[in-house]
Amino acid sequence: MKIQNKKDGIGTIGDREIERTNALTLISDSKEYYDYYLRGKPDTRADINKVSYFLLMRSLELSLKAMVKIREGLPINEIKNKYSHNVFRIYSYCVDKKYIKSDGKEEGLAIEILSDFYKLKDFEYTKVGYKSLPKLFYIINLLERVYVEFNSITQNTKLQKYL
Repeated sequence: MKIQNKKDGIGTIGDREIERTNALTLISDSKEYYDYYLRGKPDTRADINKVSYFLLMRSLELSLKAMVKIREGLPINEIKNKYSHNVFRIYSYCVDKKYIKSDGKEEGLAIEILSDFYKLKDFEYTKVGYKSLPKLFYIINLLERVYVEFNSITQNTKLQKYL
């Protein structure tokens, strides 16, 4: 049966409405960005590898949105509209709600700084003058913790309805 597109990410199959993006598609896309980072070859000529930062921040954005989706069951468009590309805002929300555990103040500060660059598309459009950015380690460490938490949640039968 063919999926008929409707507005706001909702489609129909026959007379049944479906949300075309869900927690599993978000986490899958997040892992795909992360995999591309892992397979990539950073440009050693640059002090700051914008592509690596972009891939990891995009992965983090999607994984945190997946976490909110699976924990609260909100429609994807509501999550997208509420957080847009503000990774620090959704990170802070997830930490406050205890969906994920913060690894400390340094991690929070790193995500806050990197979120500003990410949401302003500074990793996509070159700007001069950057001397340094927080280490990629902070994003990688957080992503791996989110993936572990997400996997444990998917085993919880009460939350499977939000997948």
